[in-house]
Amino acid sequence: MQALTYHGSKDVRVETVNDPVLVADDDIILGVTATAICGAATYGIEPIDFDKHDDPAAMIIEATANRGVDASIDAVGFEAKGSAVETALTAIKLEGSSGAAIRQAMAATRRGGIVSVPGVYAGWIHGFLFGDAFEKGLTFKGGQTHMQRYMPELLERITRGELRPEAIITHRLPLAEAARGYQIFNDKEEECRKVVLSA
Repeated sequence: MQALTYHGSKDVRVETVNDPVLVADDDIILGVTATAICGAATYGIEPIDFDKHDDPAAMIIEATANRGVDASIDAVGFEAKGSAVETALTAIKLEGSSGAAIRQAMAATRRGGIVSVPGVYAGWIHGFLFGDAFEKGLTFKGGQTHMQRYMPELLERITRGELRPEAIITHRLPLAEAARGYQIFNDKEEECRKVVLSA
């Protein structure tokens, strides 16, 4: 499978890896919702649902003996639910992005760790605590995923049976039901992970 892999404090990359296995008692995988981690239950992973916990980073710090994770991934970006202040600032166009997800990723990451940000941000980020990032010596890696670069290789691997994208598809709908597909995904209904639309 393809996964974001950690190779020390200066290198996080996408590589082909074996299926995940939790090795140490303090190994942890962080997800925004239970359905966001594709097949989490298959691997015995218990995701942390940000909608049910006020401070997920504190839970992670506690679970890692106050160390924090080596690397974190903010794959949510500006769509994260922010505070009432962030919501108000966005509504009056004084802010383009909620900083909730990146603040949690920064807080959960150990000193000298990496925060990877494939999540999309637009404009100014409220409460981006650069001083905290500097003090912890965090490395940031981010940018849009360049699918055109990866698509030929991924399609070849799917054709050879090395990748099974159907493992994450939970819903197949006709194109006429695209709005419904988006709705159930967005509202986290029916354990929706991925929707495939067909004509």
